[in-house]
Amino acid sequence: MTAPVNVYSIPLTKCAGPQGMAIGPENQILLGCNDPNKTVPSTVIINDKTGKVIETVANEDGSDEVWYNEGNGSYFLARSGGLTGLTLAQQLGIIDVNADPSVTDQSVSIGQPNLPPASPHGTAHSVAADPIFNQIYVPIPSTAGGAICSGAGGSDAQGCIAVFTAAHDDAPIPLISKKK
Repeated sequence: MTAPVNVYSIPLTKCAGPQGMAIGPENQILLGCNDPNKTVPSTVIINDKTGKVIETVANEDGSDEVWYNEGNGSYFLARSGGLTGLTLAQQLGIIDVNADPSVTDQSVSIGQPNLPPASPHGTAHSVAADPIFNQIYVPIPSTAGGAICSGAGGSDAQGCIAVFTAAHDDAPIPLISKKK
């Protein structure tokens, strides 16, 4: 491996603790920002050529993993520890790149909130998408809380892979739930 050819500094006031990254369309990179101090509740989309912030998306922090689905033009953010209001929430954030990217399309609950002083563990913090069938896959651990798995025919005590289906303007719907 060679040395980095470039380094981009992301303004701390826009994105604290970048750790997820998805390459999007038109020179975009969405960063999953996971602010450990819970003081910067946003994530950013940057230009992959310059590193400059194109958009700041409010209330979408806490993402370990992010994904771009070219099949429906959406970013998905597995938010396991973000600050939304006063509650640390486990959410699947969804951003349609064809709409105003500074506005989150929606968030879908993927587990119970992680309230202080407990540290987030056993959280739903991964996401992947199939661009052919526009299905979104989120592994839900048995410790995530909530009823995502049982609500779709699986076992909350065992955990599952929740499979959501989405279209640009439709809410993701739990499609099936497979046991781990």
